[in-house]
Amino acid sequence: MTLLSVTLCQAPEEAAPEETRGGYTGALPSGQAGAGWQEHIIRPSEPTLFSLQGLSFWYGQKRALAEVSMEFPVNKVTALIGPSGCGKSTLLRCLNRMNDLIPGVRVDGAVEYHGQDIYASDIDPVEVRRRIGMVFQKPNPFPKSIYQNIVFGARVNGYNGNLDELVERSLRQAALWTEVSGDLKKSGLALSGGQQQRLCIARALAVQPDGSVVFPLIGSVPAGGATTAEVERQISTRLAKGLIRDAHVSVTVQQYRSKLVFVVGEVSRPGAYPLAGETRIVEILARAGPLTKDASSDILVVRPTEQVERPVLPAQVKVRDEQRAGGHGLPAGQVLRVDVRAIQAGRLDENLVLEPNDTVFVPLAEQVFVTGEVRSPGAVPFRRGITARQAVALAGGFSDDASTGSVHVVRDVIGTSRTLKVRLDERLQAGDTVVVKKAWF
Repeated sequence: MTLLSVTLCQAPEEAAPEETRGGYTGALPSGQAGAGWQEHIIRPSEPTLFSLQGLSFWYGQKRALAEVSMEFPVNKVTALIGPSGCGKSTLLRCLNRMNDLIPGVRVDGAVEYHGQDIYASDIDPVEVRRRIGMVFQKPNPFPKSIYQNIVFGARVNGYNGNLDELVERSLRQAALWTEVSGDLKKSGLALSGGQQQRLCIARALAVQPDGSVVFPLIGSVPAGGATTAEVERQISTRLAKGLIRDAHVSVTVQQYRSKLVFVVGEVSRPGAYPLAGETRIVEILARAGPLTKDASSDILVVRPTEQVERPVLPAQVKVRDEQRAGGHGLPAGQVLRVDVRAIQAGRLDENLVLEPNDTVFVPLAEQVFVTGEVRSPGAVPFRRGITARQAVALAGGFSDDASTGSVHVVRDVIGTSRTLKVRLDERLQAGDTVVVKKAWF
């Protein structure tokens, strides 16, 4: 997902020279530009975001911009002021090549973004628009729900984080969350004009491809490769420049999009989930859950030894171990077992901290079968330590005609089916069949 990164500069305090007036701020009137045009460029002292050099633009034979030359510093706001039809919107659309979509247009001059000419022959205009967004004067929400408006661009760009969190964060940044949080399925077109505009702003607010983030009042802040403390200092320093004195800024990493864990098996929402700081297995199951009714309480965590792009199942780890032993050099991994019932009982040491590339595999619960004189014969979930008495209870209990002193268990022993008479408090094994016989008198 791409962040709105267009930031415009403040208007100069001094009046512009006479030759720069007349509808094209920072431009010479048509026919007066020559070798000395650079003398008339508005040159701010701050680092430059955009540099326009002799920019001219035509709609067919009609010239809309005449050799506009100016610079836009980073983290400032510029207002382009002029009468209707003087070229303000045309100039803005030149900054992310949206005018390319209009038949019969022509552009001369250069538009540099961070020193790169965006009209160079080797520049992809789609990538330009990914990095440089635009929110129009007239709001243009998609004919979709509020939720789908926000996530549309994220899905197109392959965003694999938590979409619900992305929607809430973007709407909060656009000051719209409190007004629409209870009705995200509502059409974006049904909002008021001001709400539609804020929805469009929210749609543009997200992390940029270059790793920067947008912060209110100061614009784009480089975050890629920086620590949270370094980002905090950047924001505080910029806010202190005439905005907020002694600003206290706290930066917390909400998602590591490059650090994923996979959840597969008997869960309601299997898939890839970004790690959000220290993430434990209960938290990731809550995001992917609830567990299905057939889920086992014994969960397996597969931990490969290197980066993976997809889930790795327990059986695949064993295969890799064998291949590595055979000299193929494929990575091995660990298979860790987590007992959910132990966590529920208060053993928090079982609540495993997950690592990037982990696969959380929730298998089908193993079963035992109860038949004969019980009220609800059939399969019941197996868990370690379950007794014959507990299995009968899960099957509805004894019927009125049942023999309650003991039961018979049919068990597979080394490929051979054997029938054993067991006491009710004896433990069962996965796959056992409990047979409750009828009492004779």
